[in-house]
Amino acid sequence: MKYSVHLSDTTAEETRQAILAPLREYNQSQTGPNEHRGLAIELRDEKDSIIGGLWGGSSYDTGYSFSFLLCHRLCEAKASAAS
Repeated sequence: MKYSVHLSDTTAEETRQAILAPLREYNQSQTGPNEHRGLAIELRDEKDSIIGGLWGGSSYDTGYSFSFLLCHRLCEAKASAAS
């Protein structure tokens, strides 16, 4: 059987599900139900707008994070205050 690898800078929910569904099925067959819980740590400005933070969750009694996003406005504010 021939295989090919594709790299893309755009992602689709269909692709995500095609990759994750078999993995979830295998994991649950080995360990039982997942009981996933989301987790968010929000970084907010003085107007209570979310400008960044940490996004992740817990699964199978372990924690993980997907990405950390720090808004450029915070960096710009620090640069302005320093000058």
